Amino acid sequence: MLISPVLYTAAKVDPALAAVLATMTSDHVSLVAKNDCIILTFGSLLAQNCTANQYGYVSQRMRQLARLLIELRNRTEAPDADLSSFLKPHMFDTVVAGALKVSEYVECTRTEPPKLKVPSLALKVGYALRRCCTVLLNKALREKNAVLERDAESFIRIYDSEWQTRVSSIALKTLTSEKRNKPDLIPLTADLVKLKAYLESAITELSGHLYAEATAENYVNLVECTVSRIILFNKRRGGEVARMTVKQYEKLSDPTAGTTSGLDDISKTLSQTEQQLCTRLKLVEIAGKRNQTVPVLLTPDVIKGIDSVLANRAAVGINASNLFVFARCSGLSSVDPFAALRRVAECASTERPELVRSTKLRKYVATVSQVLDMKSSELSLLCRHMGHSIHVHEDFYRLPSHTLELAKVSKLLIAVEGGDLTQLSGKTLNNLDIDDIPDAYLQQDESNDETSDDTDASRQSLSKQTSTVSDRNKDVDDSDILDDVEDSGDSDTGISVHKQNKKRKKAGGSQVIRLPRPCARKCVKNPWSAAEKSALFEHFADNIRSRTVPAKKECEEALRKYPVFKYAREWRHIKFAVKNLISSEKKLAV
Repeated sequence: MLISPVLYTAAKVDPALAAVLATMTSDHVSLVAKNDCIILTFGSLLAQNCTANQYGYVSQRMRQLARLLIELRNRTEAPDADLSSFLKPHMFDTVVAGALKVSEYVECTRTEPPKLKVPSLALKVGYALRRCCTVLLNKALREKNAVLERDAESFIRIYDSEWQTRVSSIALKTLTSEKRNKPDLIPLTADLVKLKAYLESAITELSGHLYAEATAENYVNLVECTVSRIILFNKRRGGEVARMTVKQYEKLSDPTAGTTSGLDDISKTLSQTEQQLCTRLKLVEIAGKRNQTVPVLLTPDVIKGIDSVLANRAAVGINASNLFVFARCSGLSSVDPFAALRRVAECASTERPELVRSTKLRKYVATVSQVLDMKSSELSLLCRHMGHSIHVHEDFYRLPSHTLELAKVSKLLIAVEGGDLTQLSGKTLNNLDIDDIPDAYLQQDESNDETSDDTDASRQSLSKQTSTVSDRNKDVDDSDILDDVEDSGDSDTGISVHKQNKKRKKAGGSQVIRLPRPCARKCVKNPWSAAEKSALFEHFADNIRSRTVPAKKECEEALRKYPVFKYAREWRHIKFAVKNLISSEKKLAV
């Protein structure tokens, strides 16, 4: 690992890519990735605008292509083949089979459609292959290689027309099915309150320990607690908080600063509570998803923890080139916020620690906000703080609250079912009174109470009825059963149904109410006479001998020639009669 950056830098590899290759796990997959030209070029394009914190992502994408290349080599029995040799039009089917294999394809059955056990891998490999084809096409244009350019363009055309149907659609359907069957859960409010109290006391205690003894253990514990506290309070994405830089923290807004501006006049219009919050909290603007500027609010305990972390960086041994506030003890990257939140949730002894995740916290706020009667401007402000649009907030982050759906939507459905729409005009869901609901739904609880009191009596009567039915069933003759079987084959379905219901009444069973079904259209057969058959064999002897079905013109000619066909047959009847004769002769010949 120490020699790898020197080797790849000498081989004209970008410094960013050399750093990515140095962080790769040393195994057979990484060896294949490091020795393939197309995979290296693909990784170089990904690593150009990445920081040290994203090297793991680039390494993962390169290893996915390497796994596909290993599978393609095994299928074609070519251990030294590179990825560019498979990006040709005649190898597309092999590439599809290899992608399905690494994604663990499961074939369809009579009851279930085809699916992939690792659907996300199939999607990522598809995007990477399309990018590699573009890389290969650019290489052909630079080298003026017409054959390579034609093969790359042909592969792209086949990819664009078939990959979505053969791979992507299966992966997307599998993902949708898994999400549909997966329960939507959000953290418990009691767990969040317990976690908040635990983090406040832990940050204060660990800050004192770090000043007293600047060790790596105290530093890591304080960093993990501080990151978790910021995620818990702001409901911010974990990666955004972890990538907060020292320069961004130093520019945090301080409302108590001595500078005066027009903002001071605006702050006077706020309520007393809002003015106190502006005094206590500080705001830091960091880079969010898609390079958007998103705010992070820092509470006094968080500010105290960050100041302790920054004051003891040199004593712990943090690299001076590390730009992040929550830096690792070694390297130039930041801590893993997701692992930190998991450990903190377990240490706080929460009831459901597996639900305390950054994504579920964001869904928790979006779901709870449905209870509030928020204006559109207030909802827009919340979405701006969360770092997404209103449409994303409503479509993806809001979970269907079962309590709200049962309490509010059910009122509307029951009121509409009553049929009197005049009472509903101009009302909202909150304004629907209990008087708008029919009495049948309100009296259901009373009937349930009465039935619960008579449970024992109903069970006793049910047992008596069962014994009576069994005794009556013993008295039924075998001849009645045979009659039922014979009646089931009767042409008159109404009579057979009547007899079966009569037998059920005699046996003491419940009568089955059958819905009327439309009678099937009966075809009236018109048998062929001896004269018609002789005329048929005489006129179409050559067709029968050569086993060719006559055309419409020949059938109409037979109708004109033989008067016996004139009134009882059409040309279609003659055609299919000859066809049946030919089919019967073929069966006899076999």
